[in-house]
Amino acid sequence: MAAASTALALSWKPHSPVWVEQWPLPAEKLAALNALVQEQCTARHLKPTTSPYNTPVFVIKKKSEKWRLLHDLRAINKILEPMGPLQCGSPNPNLIPQGFQLAVIDLKDCFFSIPLQDQDKKYFAFTVPVLNNSCPTQRYQWTVLPQGMLNSPTLCQHYVNTALTPFRQKFPSLLVYHYMDDILVAAPVLPREWLSQLTSSLQDYGLQIAPEKVQLHKPFQYLGHKLHATYSVPILPSLHLPNPVTYVVLQQLLGAINWLRPYYQITTQTLRPLFMALTQGKHPSDLITLSTKQLAVLTALNQLLAQRWVDRACKNVPPKLICLCDTLQPCAIVAQEPAAAPLHILKWLYLPHSSPKTLSPLELIIAQLITKGRHRCRALFALDPVEIVLPLPLRSTESALAFSNALQLALAGFVGSLSYHTSKNPRLHAIRHIPTVFHNLCQHTPIADALTVFTDGCPTRGVVSWRSDAQWHSKFTTPQTSPQRAELAALCLAFSHFPDIPLNVITDSLYVANVGTAIAESYVTPLMERSLLALFLTLQQLLRARTHPFFIAHIRSHLPLPGTLSKGNAYADAQVRISWVHSPTSSHAFHHQNAKALARQFSIPLDEAKAVVQQCPHCSSLHSYPPTGVNPRGLGANQLWQMNVTRFPPFSPWNFLHVTVDTYSGYLWATPHKGERVRHVINHFVRCFSVMGIPAKLKTDNGPAYCSQQFAAFCSRWGVVHTFGIPYNSQGQAIVERANRTLKTALLQQKTKEGIPPTLPDKEEWLAHVLYTINHLNLVFGGTHYVSRLQKHFRCKEELPAPKVTYRQLPGTTWSAPVPLITWGRGYAAVSTPQGPVWVPARYIRPWKEDPTSDPQHGVAPGP
Repeated sequence: MAAASTALALSWKPHSPVWVEQWPLPAEKLAALNALVQEQCTARHLKPTTSPYNTPVFVIKKKSEKWRLLHDLRAINKILEPMGPLQCGSPNPNLIPQGFQLAVIDLKDCFFSIPLQDQDKKYFAFTVPVLNNSCPTQRYQWTVLPQGMLNSPTLCQHYVNTALTPFRQKFPSLLVYHYMDDILVAAPVLPREWLSQLTSSLQDYGLQIAPEKVQLHKPFQYLGHKLHATYSVPILPSLHLPNPVTYVVLQQLLGAINWLRPYYQITTQTLRPLFMALTQGKHPSDLITLSTKQLAVLTALNQLLAQRWVDRACKNVPPKLICLCDTLQPCAIVAQEPAAAPLHILKWLYLPHSSPKTLSPLELIIAQLITKGRHRCRALFALDPVEIVLPLPLRSTESALAFSNALQLALAGFVGSLSYHTSKNPRLHAIRHIPTVFHNLCQHTPIADALTVFTDGCPTRGVVSWRSDAQWHSKFTTPQTSPQRAELAALCLAFSHFPDIPLNVITDSLYVANVGTAIAESYVTPLMERSLLALFLTLQQLLRARTHPFFIAHIRSHLPLPGTLSKGNAYADAQVRISWVHSPTSSHAFHHQNAKALARQFSIPLDEAKAVVQQCPHCSSLHSYPPTGVNPRGLGANQLWQMNVTRFPPFSPWNFLHVTVDTYSGYLWATPHKGERVRHVINHFVRCFSVMGIPAKLKTDNGPAYCSQQFAAFCSRWGVVHTFGIPYNSQGQAIVERANRTLKTALLQQKTKEGIPPTLPDKEEWLAHVLYTINHLNLVFGGTHYVSRLQKHFRCKEELPAPKVTYRQLPGTTWSAPVPLITWGRGYAAVSTPQGPVWVPARYIRPWKEDPTSDPQHGVAPGP
């Protein structure tokens, strides 16, 4: 038979027989499976088998309440050699000329009408399970194309095309479109016998036409399109979304819109707000709240979809390619322009919203559109467009062709004509009026008598330097996070500082030179980090707003060459590397000191210092922490220390940080060790003595090392009184616990991009730098003003007249005689008594008044 001789044989990879066990099915589904199998056996689509292959089957219920048989062929597809598609896309219905008569038919059970080769049938076997293994199972194999097989679409395309060949040969004047099981027949006038001849040709190969799906009257539906007399458009999806909408639903909607775009004027500028909404989600179930602007885009899309933007083709009229420029990204149309007739638009062409390149110059985008348009014309008409209309004036086109390799390659071999005048078709009015000229302010040669500026950058900032009136001047950028961003920010600073004069810009960054030359008329991809995107857009706006020419050149730095260019480049390089002593920004980038320290060190307002800290990418993300602990402190330096051990994994194996803090000054010292044994504690303690002095009293927790006799003997030998906090009370060591967090936070702030240093000396250098910042730079309250911990710890204490207060101690109720107040804390105060300092709760302190008639019981407590 013709059917058997036409069926293609499958190719298989080397393998052993594949057997995947059939899983049990519920009673309802098992009954449905048996009924469907018997139905397919009656139709001779299945036959019993003893094949060594087996893959599972199951059934699902369709919306019509009927059951559908599905075969899980994933294991078989793995051993099957893929054939690849014979049709790489569906036909465009708009290429059917206007005025043609149409007919659309659909084949009935197409896959089940195409036979398999006998040697391939055994691979598609399955088992029908039985309840409780009460009898042997029945096994079957497919004799026709099974749904879900990797090569079934290819076999279907080949088989139906073979069946249509005799019909095409008998009616060569008919236009026959075939895609899978959908067939469209068109001609100026369809012959009477076409349907009977087509039915006969298909039946010769066992294919049947579904009578209920034969369309002979307009509008026709074919491959998801609705075909009218003069145009065809896709069947529209619903563009009404709930707000908020799930991430996956929004993705599906934009996918549907992207499928519609070749038939509508839906520009990238229109869709961009919805594209950006996709960046808000990560998980398919994430809810995305659409803004007012994004909802307005949906309204505008519904209005666009209600209009007609494409036409059916005209017979024997060659195509032309018209490139158009939107405000964001150019697009193009494949069109025909019949004599004495309006323009016929056949297809809209767009480029991807997310370009693989960060910058896409305008001439490159136009070149890509020309390449894509010529390819589509060859695919649709088998010839090049006879005319390409560019959205540029003649002078700009000549300039672009002279300097753009991409544009030259896109037009290679083109023998048609180039035009610069867009059609006056009203459907192009929204785009065609946008003037498009290449930015000619960027010169290819240096500008005579123009100011020359030099830009440079380091990992934290950029600089612009220039020479004026025999003096060098420099201007610095805000803090940056990488050398490339610093160089880019410096270029922005140069153009913003000199907007009204011609400029020659010299940079040692080839990256920045290329960006500055191309960005003025380039499409900037939005899919990049926001701060970097802001730099690109800022530079683009600065260049577009300029009215004076500029020239950008790249020269290599650190070359021992004479001349002003080398000197200027070296001066900018030296300025950007100025020592931190002269720059608050660089000093903070190096030390990460707090705002009060910056304000004191560089004599700048506190608001400016806070701005520097907020611009730091490491410090701005840190939350403010509560003040240090409130348990009683020492009343002088080295009077009371607290000591503890905390772990810092980046220092491994020396990840045990022994930390000591003076409770009066806050002076902090730490050393890394491999453990927390007595020998480690003593080693740390001796190092603290060499830096901070010897304390009168030490307070620790009840750790084994601190409770040991060896450590007690050590403290006795050095004359240190050792006390313990309350067991299992986390607040007993509040000051040192807070110091642990301060230390580890500062360590992470000063972590370098090179990562964790591997050796102990490098780790100790890192720790020493942090301790320098904490003790020498950061400021703490010193009683009357802010000082560093170093100053507070080692300064001579100035004796000032102490205010007199009265106090009482529980459970007593009497108030004491006036005594000097030593210090006031959060919730506690220290007073001087003949027996020594006494700590008293703050609520039991009253100021003493000189008036002998005053009653301390009715005094007013001082504010905190």
